[in-house]
Amino acid sequence: MKKTSLAFILICFFTATSYSQITFSDETKKYIEYNDSITVLKNALLIDGKGNAAKPHQTVIISNGKIKWIGDDANAAVINGAKLIDLNGKTLMPGLVMMHEHMYISAHSIEPRYANLRQLPFTFPRLYLAAGATTIRTCGSIEPYSDIRIKKILTSVYYLAQTWN
Repeated sequence: MKKTSLAFILICFFTATSYSQITFSDETKKYIEYNDSITVLKNALLIDGKGNAAKPHQTVIISNGKIKWIGDDANAAVINGAKLIDLNGKTLMPGLVMMHEHMYISAHSIEPRYANLRQLPFTFPRLYLAAGATTIRTCGSIEPYSDIRIKKILTSVYYLAQTWN
């Protein structure tokens, strides 16, 4: 009986944690433009990320944050009440996962054997995101604790910018 109860409790615990990312914090919500229960991205040029040729006029149906269907616009069954977003002239692709990136830039130096490096923990994450990278891993750093604190730094700077405006 004790083993059965323990197994039941463990199953409930692990099941509950698997659904923990359905709700977003207030900090994250300000970056989410579309959070409807069903979102339909229609008429996109789709890059699948597998090396195949890009496909025009594709529809992606997202239900509760998960991709439920991908296919031609002509075959899409749009559900009533879904948020419809027309991506005509736009390209849709998966986020890039970059495994060897840096948060610093090197500059020319007049001095021989002098590395002129500048850490950019505010600018570089935004540039990576603008280029399509949704996940990066820094490999090599001149200010390792700055890399570790990037989230805290960005949150603080964003908060200060909001209070000054």
